[in-house]
Amino acid sequence: MVVYNLLQLGDLLRTKSHYNSWAPGNYKFVNGGPIRGCQTRAIHSTETGVQTRSSVASSTQTELQDHVTTQFLQDPHNMLHLPGLNDFLRQIEAPVIRELVRNAKSHAFDGFQVNWEEHNQMVS
Repeated sequence: MVVYNLLQLGDLLRTKSHYNSWAPGNYKFVNGGPIRGCQTRAIHSTETGVQTRSSVASSTQTELQDHVTTQFLQDPHNMLHLPGLNDFLRQIEAPVIRELVRNAKSHAFDGFQVNWEEHNQMVS
């Protein structure tokens, strides 16, 4: 419950100009002085939830047709149909070359031998 002293309420009403927005409250006397209180109506709310016991994930994988890819890559006019690709490649050419040179000088993988025969069962 919001409770105001009558003097505070009068000051509030004069400064905020909310004369008509206040609902009539009840007057009480606390500690010898009158106070006015307003209380809002109760707000009723409910909560709901859903729980599932199982879930299903499905996906598809398509095989890329080689002749379409080869045909696309061999046609030099396809570059004209991809807006912004030439500008993008020119913009990133220098940073990519710098990183490749830096990686070539790195000794991070010295002595590492790739086993191309090993098939990781975790990756499908």
